[in-house]
Amino acid sequence: MRIKHIRFKLETILFLFILVSIQVNNSKYFIEISGLSIRYYMIFILLGLFFIIFNRRKVLVEWLLNYIFIFLFGIISFLYSPFPVEFSHVLKYSIFFLFQMICYFVILNIYFKINNREKAKLFKILLFIFSFSSLILYTIQLPITYGSYSTTYLGIFYGHNGVPRMTGFFEDPNYFGLYINTFMFIFIFVKYKYEHKFNRTDYLILIISILCIVLTHSRAAMISDFIAIFLLFLTLKKNLKIKLATISSFFLIIIIGIIYYSFPDYLNEIFSRYSFSGGSFSERLKLMKIGLNNIVRYPFGVGLGNVQFYYNEFYGKLKLAHNDFLSVFIETGVIGITFYILYFIRIFILSGKYGKILIITLFIHLNTLSCYKYEPIIPIALAILILESKYNYYFKEG
Repeated sequence: MRIKHIRFKLETILFLFILVSIQVNNSKYFIEISGLSIRYYMIFILLGLFFIIFNRRKVLVEWLLNYIFIFLFGIISFLYSPFPVEFSHVLKYSIFFLFQMICYFVILNIYFKINNREKAKLFKILLFIFSFSSLILYTIQLPITYGSYSTTYLGIFYGHNGVPRMTGFFEDPNYFGLYINTFMFIFIFVKYKYEHKFNRTDYLILIISILCIVLTHSRAAMISDFIAIFLLFLTLKKNLKIKLATISSFFLIIIIGIIYYSFPDYLNEIFSRYSFSGGSFSERLKLMKIGLNNIVRYPFGVGLGNVQFYYNEFYGKLKLAHNDFLSVFIETGVIGITFYILYFIRIFILSGKYGKILIITLFIHLNTLSCYKYEPIIPIALAILILESKYNYYFKEG
């Protein structure tokens, strides 16, 4: 019993270290070895892999085959690719994607060993570290850097309009919004599923997390939050609906007040981000249309990492799709995107109501970013949700 307890603690701590280390998503702080950039979470993922291999226990490979098929069709697509194929390019993106597969496998097996009662505590600690450190960093940097344009500092990014956007330890506020949003809803999911209640510190951490999301000025994060809160509202009992509506309304008034008094000159720029006419919205619609046309151009894909070359040929610029599903479709073709979407369909069908809200939130967010090849939040979230949906199916929890 004593040995099992020690192993459990090691697994739990390793899981927490992996999730905390993925916060450092800024290339300035990567480890450079022979021209290769190594992120800190990769070290802990490899430690997790060694732990699983040498532990000599039965390992889980739940839906790992889907990842393998996506990878295979991403490589096979190079055979049909109209673009020049360089070995260094193939090797680079093969390593990226293989690491996504390893990350999925490690999280799948480590998370499976964590006691259900510990899950909410782990995500609460993670969310606390994630949100409070980012908020402190933003608060320190804002008075020093305020008034900048098109500049990135540690913890804060200024666009061309000068709006200060929170980034935490990320370079891009949109990715920061994706990460904190995902962990926030995983926390809500496991907290309600295994403990069925929230205390005052839980509410405080959630409020701080939402404040961080607002300060990113990320449209995807804000829109997915709004939809998720609305769906959450529909599932609650009458007394909890009143509480949620009251807290949300009060908090919304505070946020609007902070924005109005802090950035009065930039309110038009902030609201213009949600306009469908012109700006990046218009461009992303064009990118989506061109990307969907790939069904008749290269239905079997153009190869891993070739999405920019695809847009350079048909849009005249080296662009990303700004849509994870579109990126998978362009690079791995119809078969690759089918295996990818099956993850989301499987999780949605087998999850409880809060799991469904979480997967809807993630789905909305991924329609604005391209990250399936190299962002660890994707395999981490999929591994956790695959396991939780499996628990629902067999044990009728949630």
